[in-house]
Amino acid sequence: MKKYQEIFVKKMATTFQQWKSQPFVTEKELYRFLHSLKGTAGSIGLEELSILAAVKLDQLDEEKEKQWSKEEWQLFLAELLTIDNTAEPEAVPVEAKMEKKTSNEVVLFIESHIERLTVLRREMERKGWDVLAAMTAEKGLSTFVNKHPDLLLIDLDLPKNSGMELLEKMKETAGNRLTPIIAISSSREKEMRTRAYELGVLDYIEMPTDSDEILIRIKNKMNYRDLMREVVLVDELTGAFNRKFFNVEIKRQLDILKESHSPFSLAILDLDHFKKINDTYGHTAGDDVLKEFSRMVRSRIHQDDFFIRFGGEEFVLLMPGCTGEKAKKIIQSMIKEFMQHEFVFEDHIISCSFSGGVVEVNHAEERPGDFLKKADLALYSSKINGRGKVMNYQDMNPSDNNEKRLHIGIIDDDAVMRQILEDQLHRMSFRGYQTDIRSFREGEAFFKDDWYKQGGKYIILLDGVMPRMDGMEVLQRLRKEFPEEDFVIIMLTGRKSEKDIVKGLELGADDYLTKPFSIKELEARVRRLATKIVN
Repeated sequence: MKKYQEIFVKKMATTFQQWKSQPFVTEKELYRFLHSLKGTAGSIGLEELSILAAVKLDQLDEEKEKQWSKEEWQLFLAELLTIDNTAEPEAVPVEAKMEKKTSNEVVLFIESHIERLTVLRREMERKGWDVLAAMTAEKGLSTFVNKHPDLLLIDLDLPKNSGMELLEKMKETAGNRLTPIIAISSSREKEMRTRAYELGVLDYIEMPTDSDEILIRIKNKMNYRDLMREVVLVDELTGAFNRKFFNVEIKRQLDILKESHSPFSLAILDLDHFKKINDTYGHTAGDDVLKEFSRMVRSRIHQDDFFIRFGGEEFVLLMPGCTGEKAKKIIQSMIKEFMQHEFVFEDHIISCSFSGGVVEVNHAEERPGDFLKKADLALYSSKINGRGKVMNYQDMNPSDNNEKRLHIGIIDDDAVMRQILEDQLHRMSFRGYQTDIRSFREGEAFFKDDWYKQGGKYIILLDGVMPRMDGMEVLQRLRKEFPEEDFVIIMLTGRKSEKDIVKGLELGADDYLTKPFSIKELEARVRRLATKIVN
């Protein structure tokens, strides 16, 4: 952090020197300077500086047209002007104030009350849980289906009784996934509580309640979920084995290979345009497709084969004693059969397809991650060549074996923050993907560059407050021009007001980080949201 602190203090001194050569500074300039100072200083360990900036910021109005004379702004920022940019800044690491994360468990918190959402989310994250936030029933249902959280915390007091309606829609799927649901509500009516339990909640918490009690009850339900998943190896929705089973079985297959020298094949199968089915006909229709797909595959495979649901619409097929070429032919015939099946949704007759990637495993020393990556690359080749196909990794040209690219864009007017984010993101890796990281000082610079138009998958870290084109404008344009499945957007904001956070979420931000934030928190958010588009 020392490097960033030194750069930051020097940059602050440069700004002051520039202002001293001007006849006046506008209140908007002062506001944006302190807003950036508050967020960046706190994120690099200069917490006292961040607090001082926040105090000054509360005294300004971003929309005010006032012009501050040289004497006025120097008096207003007197404490900041006395900072020696040649001295070594004293660091107070934000990470030291955060409890260490001990797991990757994910809580989906569906809450329309912004203060409760902010407070409880912060407390849950301090306990080590990753928290997905949704402020509407619609967003909550979409996140639940796409992200597969480990626990649901739902405020039943959502507008227009949508909390109960949401429970109705989630009941079967949550039960099939052994996902605990905790309901919170200000209602003390017996009928409300009874109905919630009928719809599958495992706990009902009457509000207001102390946050410590809520956290304990979440932890208890997490422990219950862990126990259930420990003994259940079958995905109840599809009848396929689950990922825990895969982790055990793949080790056994490698041991067999080591002893017998008989290869086996591994295939990744992925339903094509599955999100479109969910979005068009509803998640019940999506479940019907998953169940029929699983039924068809399980009816066609050999008794020694293993069909495993890896997550969402992605499945793995283990085929002991089967060469890659033979596996490819078997899967080709499955694709043909599945495409002939007709689904009827809302009086519409549709057909579905899936794509596959196969790898033949003939070296016992190879790690599961290595051949999963190869099968994933073969799957990607099938997808980009028209879908409804299967590719054998061994048949691919060397040029086809290049890793896919994950584009990560940083849009922030603070040069120090851009450098921090770039340095940290360059250290991260994502399965099967090479990262292409670019930073932009403002929204207009971003849109003038064709970088964001080259196609592929994108993660955008977007500052909410910037000169000229505001972050909200950038968010609106991206959501209008590009499909949500290709772009995930994390808003970075120093504003904690309800209206700004709500506006960002309503306009389509997938998540938000309030400055100052810790580097560990940033990495966890990016890695979690990346799974939305790279899996």
